[in-house]
Amino acid sequence: MNDNMENKFDANEAFEDDDIEVHKEDVTRSLIDGIPSIEFSDRIQSLAERSLDQTLVVKLLGRRIGYTTLHTKILELWKPQQSIRLMDIENDYFLVTFKLRSDYLKALAEGPWTIFGHYLTVQQ
Repeated sequence: MNDNMENKFDANEAFEDDDIEVHKEDVTRSLIDGIPSIEFSDRIQSLAERSLDQTLVVKLLGRRIGYTTLHTKILELWKPQQSIRLMDIENDYFLVTFKLRSDYLKALAEGPWTIFGHYLTVQQ
C-alpha cells in the first residue's frame, strides 16, 4: 500500500457520510449534444474520493452468500470498532465502507479471511 495513502487520514478519524453538504455552486448542470451532464466541484470530488478511500470490494470464492449472512460474518471476523456499511453490487460482489481507517486497514491487511471454509477476497 502507498505510504501517502496510509498517512492521508488519522487511523482513528471517523468519516461520516453526513459530513458532506452539497451547495448550489458545487453542481453544474448542462446539456452536451442533447445529453444531460452534471459536473461537481473539486470540493465534492475530493469528498467523494475520500469516502471511497475507506471502501473495500469483497467476494466469497466458491460459494454464494446472502447480504445478512455476510454482514454478520464479517462483523464477527473483523470486529470493527465502529459500524460498517455493506452494499450488494452484482455478481456476488459487495462493497464494505468503514468509518475508521484502522478498521479498514485491519480488514485489508490481516487476512486471509475465510467464511464457511471459503476464502473471502478483499480488494481496494
